[in-house]
Amino acid sequence: MAGIGISCGGPLSGKRELVLSPPKLPGWDNIPIVQMAENWFKRRVLMQNDANAST
Repeated sequence: MAGIGISCGGPLSGKRELVLSPPKLPGWDNIPIVQMAENWFKRRVLMQNDANAST
């Protein structure tokens, strides 16, 4: 079964799996996006900062 990867501009907390407050996403303050995606898609989800994910 395939998983899902999320790439997002920071700041992020990979350890806590939160989108903290990216300037390009107003209102996204401490959003548990990994948990939300895992609940929605029933798959394992990993998240990285967009600059790190591109390498």
